Amino acid sequence: MGIRLVWLLDVLQRATDGCPSLRRMAQVFDGYASSYWDVINGIAAFTGERFEDYIEIRVNLLDADRRALGKESPKAILDFGGGIGATE
Repeated sequence: MGIRLVWLLDVLQRATDGCPSLRRMAQVFDGYASSYWDVINGIAAFTGERFEDYIEIRVNLLDADRRALGKESPKAILDFGGGIGATE
């Protein structure tokens, strides 16, 4: 795990400590995270796709937006709320 990710996890942990509703949401997601990949694959199978296809679509859409704005490629992207961090 990269140092930036460790730092971000520490920040998020401290943020949820002071807010019971965020702490509860984090606990619910943590329990769900281990099966997230399988759940998305199950949903994506309906269209014949896989989780990896979903990730590729998200990354391509983000890149298209970046190009449309005339921006350079970033060195890093924070995919906040992006599930289990599989786009890393």
